Amino acid sequence: MGAQSMPGIAAAPGLEIHDGDCVSTSEAVAMDRSAVVEGQSLQAGNSRSLGQEGAFVVHAFALLCYVRVWLWHLTPAAQLLPGSTGFGWFFRYLTFYSYSWQMLQLFIACLADISKDPVQSRFLNEWADDLSCALFGLANSVTAMFYLIDATTGKDALVEGGEISRPPWLGFSVHVFNSLTAWADICCAHPRSFSRRAGRLSVGIIAFYTVWILICSHCNGAFPYPILNELPWPAVSATTAPFAL
Repeated sequence: MGAQSMPGIAAAPGLEIHDGDCVSTSEAVAMDRSAVVEGQSLQAGNSRSLGQEGAFVVHAFALLCYVRVWLWHLTPAAQLLPGSTGFGWFFRYLTFYSYSWQMLQLFIACLADISKDPVQSRFLNEWADDLSCALFGLANSVTAMFYLIDATTGKDALVEGGEISRPPWLGFSVHVFNSLTAWADICCAHPRSFSRRAGRLSVGIIAFYTVWILICSHCNGAFPYPILNELPWPAVSATTAPFAL
């Protein structure tokens, strides 16, 4: 109802009477402003929610594909590959090593996308951000090195057992889809920081693999990549470590 004067009572200046309740003009303006701010906050919240939902769809889809490919390495078909035996299993390959790290990052990103607890969400987002930034260059390097070596030396130099037939989707998953996933995460998620901490994590992940592949080569008597076996021993460590970093 509109403002109305009660019998025998004059409305004071700056005072509105609504159904027997007295509300000052300043209070009314403040209430209107609060309503506007609340509406804007809700709209912003909905926008963030839609963004998180979109990121979750991308992360969840990629994670399902990654898990499917990863679990294939446990099947009898994968037992025909040299990586299924010997020290280090498939982890001695940089492709599978980086692929597993990316799968972990996608899992953490999915948890961060659906987390409702502010403290937990912040913690998960920080780890998802650091891993995404740390693995972005590694994933693209794996793709670039694969096709570079394939174009210059052939499949026999790419990996041990290169002559063994593999499912067509396997090569695409670990050498193309990995880079597409890294780029999709950068584009769909909240702006990635590429912080110094992520840089140090990236160096740590690559440095660990450099040591790991040397240990695997010592235990197995050869490197998992034939091209490294053709280099003399000092040249292997002097070439692989700086190039990887």
